[in-house]
Amino acid sequence: MTIAACKKSSSVEPTSTNVYVAGFVQSSIGTDVAVYWKNGVMIKLADSLSNSIANAIAIHGNDIYIAGSLTPTGGNFELGYWKNGIFNSFENVGTLSNVNAITISNNNDVYVAGTILGQNNRYVPTYWKNGMQHTLTDSSASSSGRLFGLALNGNDVYAVGTVTSDESNSSYAVYWKNDEPVYLLGGDSYATGIALTDADIYVTGMFGENGSGNEEPVYWKNNVPTTLGSGTYFPSEVNAITSSGNDVYVAGAVFIRSSGITEATYWKNNVPVDIGSILNGITTSIAVSGNDVYTSGFSTPTSNLSPDPYYGDKALYWKNNIPVKIDNATTAVALGIAVADQ
Repeated sequence: MTIAACKKSSSVEPTSTNVYVAGFVQSSIGTDVAVYWKNGVMIKLADSLSNSIANAIAIHGNDIYIAGSLTPTGGNFELGYWKNGIFNSFENVGTLSNVNAITISNNNDVYVAGTILGQNNRYVPTYWKNGMQHTLTDSSASSSGRLFGLALNGNDVYAVGTVTSDESNSSYAVYWKNDEPVYLLGGDSYATGIALTDADIYVTGMFGENGSGNEEPVYWKNNVPTTLGSGTYFPSEVNAITSSGNDVYVAGAVFIRSSGITEATYWKNNVPVDIGSILNGITTSIAVSGNDVYTSGFSTPTSNLSPDPYYGDKALYWKNNIPVKIDNATTAVALGIAVADQ
C-alpha cells in the first residue's frame, strides 16, 4: 500500500511577501502628493492640485491604513488617515498639527499618534482612537510635547515622544502607558519610536551629548539605555525600532566624518549594518518578516550633505541591505514601511 503523504503538502500554497511603502512625491507644479508603493508600484492618494503627505502605514487583514495630511484644492488643512484610499479627517486640528504613526487593534480600532497645537501655542502629544482625539498632557501646563510612535498590547496603549520643560528648556524622552508617563533615563533626550514584546518595552531616540559634543543615538529596553554610536559611525539620527524574537532592529543614519556623507544604516542588536551603497541616505522605518529585513528611506544627491525632503530625493526601500527600485517622481520621500504575507 502506498501512502500519498506528499499530496497534502503540495496543496499548501507558498506565501509571498507584499511590501508597502508610504511617503510623498513632488508634482510637476511643486505640490507634495501623498502616495504609497505596493511592491514598487506607486498609487496616488490625492491629486496633484492638493498638498498631501503620507507619514506612516499599517496593514490589517486586507485593509491598507495610511496616516497623513491633506489640503484639498480650495479647502483647509486636514489631518487623518486613508483606509483603502478613502481619507478620514480628524476634527479640531490646526495647520501646525501632524501625525507620525498608525496601528490597528485586533478589534479593528484605528489608533493614530501625532501632535496638535494647543492653548498658549504649546504642542500637545495626542493620539486618536477611531477619530476621537485624546491628549496626553495639559496644554496649559508649563511644558509642551510631541508624539512620534504608538504600540498596543492587549488593552494597553503605549505612546512615545518628547516633553519639553518651559523652565529648563530641556527635552525628555517619555512613553505613556494608558496616559501615565514614564520618563526615560538619560537626561536631556527625545524619543522617536516604540516596539513591544510580551515581556519588554523598547524605545528608540537620542539623548545627551557624547564626548564629541553631539547627541547619542540610543534605545531603551525597559528604561535601560544602550547607546549605538561607535567607531567611524558618527551619531546622526535614529527614527524607528522593531523587534523579532530576541533581535532588536533600529533604523536611522550615520554621518561619516571622513567623507562628509550621511549613510543609511540600521542597527541589529547594537551593531550597525551599513546599507550605504546608496550614498547620502536615511532609513525612516523598519520591518522584519521571517529572516528578511525591510527598511524604507530616501537618498539625496551627494552635492547636498544633509538629506532633505525638498532637494531631488529618491524614495526607495531595502530588502536585506539591497536597494529596491520603486516607481517615483523626480523628488520623492519614503517615510513608512509595512510588510504582509499573502
